[in-house]
Amino acid sequence: MYLFRKPVLYILALLPFWAGAQTPSEVVRRGNAEVEKLLHAKADAEALAQSIEGFVDFGELAKRALGDKWKGLSKKQQAEFAQTMKGLLKAAYVQKTARGSPSNLSNAQLEREELRTTEACVYASLQSGKTRLPVEYRLHKTKAGWRVFDIVTDEVSLLQTYEEQFRKFLSQRSYEELLKTLKAKREQLEQTEKKDQGRVAGGGMGAGELQGQ
Repeated sequence: MYLFRKPVLYILALLPFWAGAQTPSEVVRRGNAEVEKLLHAKADAEALAQSIEGFVDFGELAKRALGDKWKGLSKKQQAEFAQTMKGLLKAAYVQKTARGSPSNLSNAQLEREELRTTEACVYASLQSGKTRLPVEYRLHKTKAGWRVFDIVTDEVSLLQTYEEQFRKFLSQRSYEELLKTLKAKREQLEQTEKKDQGRVAGGGMGAGELQGQ
């Protein structure tokens, strides 16, 4: 069972570089141009990974993915889980960036925006080869501005994918084992990234398996 699905991963590489006080659509529109600029300039993979941290709310993603289990965790455990998720996504992104290029995924076109008080959806499409790929960015409003907590491509939700995997895992094993598994996957990706240093930077995020660790 995969932690990441390829279309979603490339789209993360084209997400906004900053959130600020912009509208949800501005977060998506202005960020795409900045990140694509970094990609075309073959920026360092680590620098590209750092750009995600300003607009993706890993804590919110982790909280929603764990569902009711999140409420039973202490503040310290919640922080640890969110940090682990952040590290895992970042490590996967850096690894994939060092190995390829999303140059075939470009020409983002925003289609419409839906505001729902403290949440919003920005609908767009991206050119992938000869195909237009539908994308839905789901954001929520924070003190720092609008931040992404989910991305849906071809009706596949990144958040839902995690939620389903975590639910299945926790139905058979403990939370402690889940955290250990995620940390092991992150460490594995970080070690692989170190071996890949020196290669040309440019791609999206990688894929790793949650089960069977």
